[in-house]
Amino acid sequence: MSQYEFHVSAKARKKYRFDEALFGLNGTVIAADFAAARRFAAQMGQGRGQPVPASEINAMGLIDEVLHLLSVISPVADDLAVVAPALLPAGLHELLGDLGIRTLSVDGAEFETLGCNVLAVRPGVVVLAAGNPRTASALSAAGCEVHTFDASEIGVNGSGGPTCLTRPILRDAM
Repeated sequence: MSQYEFHVSAKARKKYRFDEALFGLNGTVIAADFAAARRFAAQMGQGRGQPVPASEINAMGLIDEVLHLLSVISPVADDLAVVAPALLPAGLHELLGDLGIRTLSVDGAEFETLGCNVLAVRPGVVVLAAGNPRTASALSAAGCEVHTFDASEIGVNGSGGPTCLTRPILRDAM
């Protein structure tokens, strides 16, 4: 099992009486293996008065890792994705090509300002952090409708880009 980490609020840490030594300064817990997830689940179960499956704790770490992947690749249309090529696993890059998915590469400077973290509100209509003119231009040239927002306070400071600041929703096909 890989090592996973995710945030636990101060309120929850206090409620379940977790050992603060398990957490970083920002409230991130690290489950280094499934045994650690079991211990964490057992402590949480005691606080809730009912068992908490360790698999749910492990799943939280997996979900967190998947969300971080969106900082490396952002699907923006059925045949188009924005990628950070230096961080994209070679096998995934090859798979995208095999599937006929075009990629728009984000350079290092625009990666730092969340240029690769692009939210598709529907295929070809995207939200991008302002300050990424090369990425915005490439998206527009690829036929996307690009909307930007000022992410200097809420995003670039480490809170995340548009995909990190939203949650997936179920929507019917249009």
